Amino acid sequence: MRLLLTNDDGYQARGIQTLAAVLSEQHDVYVCAPLSQQSGTSHAISLFRPLEFCEVEERSFAVGGTPADCVKVALIHLFRDVRFDLVISGINHGPNMGEDIFYSGTVAGAREAVLSGLPAVALSLNEWENPVYFEEAARMFSGLLDCFDDDILKTGVLLNINFPHSAGYRGWRITHLGKRIYRDTVSVSEQDGKHYVTIEGEWPHFVPEEGTDMSAVDAGYISVTPLAIESQDRRFIVHVEKILKKYEKKSCFSQ
Repeated sequence: MRLLLTNDDGYQARGIQTLAAVLSEQHDVYVCAPLSQQSGTSHAISLFRPLEFCEVEERSFAVGGTPADCVKVALIHLFRDVRFDLVISGINHGPNMGEDIFYSGTVAGAREAVLSGLPAVALSLNEWENPVYFEEAARMFSGLLDCFDDDILKTGVLLNINFPHSAGYRGWRITHLGKRIYRDTVSVSEQDGKHYVTIEGEWPHFVPEEGTDMSAVDAGYISVTPLAIESQDRRFIVHVEKILKKYEKKSCFSQ
């Protein structure tokens, strides 16, 4: 397969370097990743701002932007003549589960690929401070990739995969997003007459629930969560229609 790799930890991060090395054993691997750390940038893109880029080695570029920028630049310019089979974002240094996916640059890199018409996978390792089991995760994913067929690649699939931080796995689990518990704080400081706020907090916890990504990973399983691009919440359509009808009765819309 022809694979495009990106991430949000930067092109020098151990996760993407390990993944590229493992997948290159069987596939044609291309890399376009940020020049520097871009965690928490979500799906930001850098409009109307020149982005530095450089070729770090053959088929590998670094771009001074977000993961979404990297995927756009790779597909539209750097590798515009390459027909990729799959885009892979990661392996991230830290998990991306539950509400994390809305902040995650890792997931956004994969999502940008799907918006561009390509199937994509986001890969993350459940450890922030000292992640070491990247090769185990990379080789496990490589084995899964061997099972991908045309049917799944043509569906515009977006898979969010999280690996436990361990040398052994109990298996795979199809999961849904769990509930994160964030305990964020803001600290205030002043320097040279300017005021600053810093968003801080404890490591997030989760609500134990059967079938969720967080519960699966906590139990030693690899979590595979299919994500949808559509953000519309069909559950509330009827309720919103009632509100709009109430307003229409007392409004003066032209007929």
